[in-house]
Amino acid sequence: MKRIAGLSALALIISSTSGCGWIWGPEGYFRDRGSDYLNAQQTAPMQLPPDVHVAKRLDPLLPIPRNVADDTAKGEYEVPRPQPLSAIADASDYTLQKSGDSRWVMAQHPPAEVWPVAIQFFQDNGFRIDEQRPQTGEFTTTWQHADELSAAMGKRLSAAGVASDSESRVRVRIEPGVQRNTSEIYVVSAERPAGSTADVAFTNRSVNTGLDAALVDDMLASMTRSAEQGGSVSMLASRDFDTPSRVSLTEDGSGNPVLNVGSDLDRAWS
Repeated sequence: MKRIAGLSALALIISSTSGCGWIWGPEGYFRDRGSDYLNAQQTAPMQLPPDVHVAKRLDPLLPIPRNVADDTAKGEYEVPRPQPLSAIADASDYTLQKSGDSRWVMAQHPPAEVWPVAIQFFQDNGFRIDEQRPQTGEFTTTWQHADELSAAMGKRLSAAGVASDSESRVRVRIEPGVQRNTSEIYVVSAERPAGSTADVAFTNRSVNTGLDAALVDDMLASMTRSAEQGGSVSMLASRDFDTPSRVSLTEDGSGNPVLNVGSDLDRAWS
């Protein structure tokens, strides 16, 4: 009991001293060491005497990465703002966007204005429209041989590796963009061998990236020319889309605001 009473008295004396700075203060024994690494200095690697032989090489436990931009910078680091997805969006009504293997056209117009321009491009190149769903911003073409299309488009298919006796069809989807009054146009093709009557389904990712890239490039050039001449508006496509919004603001269980972005990490960050 005397030992416990003595320790309690010692603790009371310590707590009554000048703020216990020597214990908890910046120079105290129990100070926060979480930022000590900022003041750490790099030293030379450990060297063993020449007469000492070891079977395993001594490597540093905490090596400094080689891609550090500046290891002498002091102060608080400020994270740079991400670059916008398109830095020249204001210079053109239609621009080409890329993310990995994906390519699409970003339009500075709502889907109602993009819809008739996209339809016109494929019809001008000999594609026959099979199904149109303006409310969801999607249309597909029928199965066709390359010789049924325009001469330029037939060469495009041949250069992309499409056999002359096979059949192809295209699905075009026009989605509202992340920014207000913008659209994103995606093109996906499907192929089937000659003589086949199978209904090959479209995939979410491109199977023939060369063909889809060529279609996107040609469509971009056609849309740019159409923008210079003035376009039209589809009244059906101007209605509310049935597809969910790409960006929405909700709340979690605690009432905190949550921003939901329906894109992959790279595009959402941009």
